[in-house]
Amino acid sequence: MAPYFERVLAVDVEAEMIEIGRHEASARGTANVEWRVSRAEDLQLSPNSIDLITVGEAFHRLDATLVLQRAGEWLRPGGSFASLAGESMWRGLEAWQLELVRVVNKWTGGVLGDPNTQPWGGPVGALREAGFDVQEYEVRVEHAWTCDSIVGFMFSSSIASRRALGADADRFEAELRAALLEVDPAGRFVSSMRFGFALGTL
Repeated sequence: MAPYFERVLAVDVEAEMIEIGRHEASARGTANVEWRVSRAEDLQLSPNSIDLITVGEAFHRLDATLVLQRAGEWLRPGGSFASLAGESMWRGLEAWQLELVRVVNKWTGGVLGDPNTQPWGGPVGALREAGFDVQEYEVRVEHAWTCDSIVGFMFSSSIASRRALGADADRFEAELRAALLEVDPAGRFVSSMRFGFALGTL
């Protein structure tokens, strides 16, 4: 966002992510970003001081009612709140996706359930209830995964990280790789993924 605004405030609860952000900004020569380690709910900002608030794939982790109430105070008239979303790799009806869900559910106590029955997209209802005029934007992108990228993605997730799986991590990986290669021995797994955002404007 930095090239499009005079000033950007970047907030994350993880100090490590803030350090990564600072490193990336420095590498790009970006100097108009202020970095804070904080919960969004704890921010103290002046009323009518913000043009745009963005939340990337994290709205479900926030106290939605409190954050949207404060957003309504922080935003200038005509300001907007954008909640970004990307469709999960395990949502879809490709044979490899169904196998992925089966294996993940087996090793995590069914944490994914049936992801195809769950709603996708931004918090449209919550934004409307908070008084925002909401528009939704969506684009589809075809993406080809490999065994390595799928396993890596799962290990980077909170539900199937090595920490979450503990001593079962290696066996989970072996079963997942075998199940995927049973579907496609060439190891290429294609999906049409949705990306988009819900934009609420005051």
